[in-house]
Amino acid sequence: MTLSRTFRRRRLAACSLVAALALAGCGDDSASDSDPDAGAASSDAPTAADGTDYSACDDGECEVAVSEPTDFVFTTAEGEVTLSITDVTENGIEISTAFPGAGQSTGSLGGLCESVLTSTSSSSACYGGGTLPPPEPEPGILVLQLLGMNEGAAILRMAMG
Repeated sequence: MTLSRTFRRRRLAACSLVAALALAGCGDDSASDSDPDAGAASSDAPTAADGTDYSACDDGECEVAVSEPTDFVFTTAEGEVTLSITDVTENGIEISTAFPGAGQSTGSLGGLCESVLTSTSSSSACYGGGTLPPPEPEPGILVLQLLGMNEGAAILRMAMG
C-alpha cells in the first residue's frame, strides 16, 4: 500500500506533535476541585451534527455523540472495517479497530484529538484548542476525531475513505 504525500506529512506532523506533547506534558489545569461546575457542559461545549443517529455513519462520514460502548462498521472495497468504542469516560474514549485481514488494535483518545487508522498503521495527535477541520481520508483510511466531551458523551467525527 502506497501512502500519499499528504498522508505521510499528516502522519509525520502527528508523530511530531505527540512527541512534543509528551516532552512538554499536556492537560488543562484550569478546572479545580473548588469549582463544582468545572466538568459541566458549557455554552461552548461541542455538539454532534448527527446527534445520536448512528445510522448517519452508514455512508462513511458522520458526527455523533457517544456515551456508551458502540460499534461502527464501515464497508470498504477490501471488506468491513469495525471501529468499537469500548468505553467512554469523563476524559475521552477507549477504542478498538479491526481492518479486514489485519487483526485488531486498541487505543484511547482524550482531549481534542485525531486518530488516523489504516490496516497497517495508526497515528494520533492532540491539539491545544480551537477546532479540528473535517477529515479528508484517502481510500482505506479511517479518521476518527474526538471533538470533545459534552455531558458524559464523546463528540466524535468519523470519515472512512
